Amino acid sequence: MINNVCRGTVFPKKGENGANLPTEYLWFQGRPNTAAWQLKILSITVEKGDDIKITAGVTGIKPVAGETPVTTLASPGYLQYTGTITWNPTAATFAAGTAYTATITLTKAAGYTFAGIEADKFPVAGAATVTNIAGTAEATTLSITATFAAAAGAASDKILTFAEGDVKGTATTVTILSDGKGYRAVTSAGYGGAWTYFKVTFDPGLKLSDYTKIDYTVTGIEGGSGTDSGGYKEGLMSVFASEETVASPSVSNLVFTETIGWQATGVGGMNSPSTHTVTVKVQPGTDLNEVWIAFRVGGTAGWTYELSNIKFYNVK
Repeated sequence: MINNVCRGTVFPKKGENGANLPTEYLWFQGRPNTAAWQLKILSITVEKGDDIKITAGVTGIKPVAGETPVTTLASPGYLQYTGTITWNPTAATFAAGTAYTATITLTKAAGYTFAGIEADKFPVAGAATVTNIAGTAEATTLSITATFAAAAGAASDKILTFAEGDVKGTATTVTILSDGKGYRAVTSAGYGGAWTYFKVTFDPGLKLSDYTKIDYTVTGIEGGSGTDSGGYKEGLMSVFASEETVASPSVSNLVFTETIGWQATGVGGMNSPSTHTVTVKVQPGTDLNEVWIAFRVGGTAGWTYELSNIKFYNVK
């Protein structure tokens, strides 16, 4: 049998009829109902393939004001490496307005290699700059220096002030109030045919989704013509990415958290102004630094209202 080639099935540790064999033996069964042998293992050679290039970047370490710095990490998905991080300056929690530098030391996992990684190209999510030497097949570790811009703090409450061009209307004449903190709208169409829309630009680094709610005050000034009282029937707000995309609002990005509305008595208009403060909720995921918000209220043509004291809150 030496140097002969046989085809069959090998059964570790089990012999004929399932009998146990010593650890160093295998049971070999040739073609069915033919000869069988008890083989002793002399040696086993395992051929190892090439190491796999590390491709997973570092994620989830970008400084955020109030959060605890990450000091240990592992690559996402299949474990390609583990790592440690030291921060400069050191802090128990990140501070708003402070820039941070992370020194990252990665240790490759078995079967992976740093070979092929270009100098200063290792991906670190959120970093302003990244410095690293080129990876080699011999290296078991890789050192990376990543700098981050000043950590953003929590969004401060924002009260809107309008200038010319910030507010426009469809079937509506718009006049900005003298203090700039709102506008008056006179409709020329009834119910859903008239609406206004205004621009909101957030401070650098902030976006709509950094806020969770909006308060505003709507005041009915006078009603329109016809048999309807011309009172306030509904309030709808929607967010649009640009002035060019603004359309009649429907409840989408902004959701009312309370039911509101009034109806004046008498025919042909409201007998006296009526003021209501309303809260709407900002749905998450609107990552825009500048938006246009469309506002619509129901009433007959010719009725007049003011929208003012629009305030964005960061309430988590």
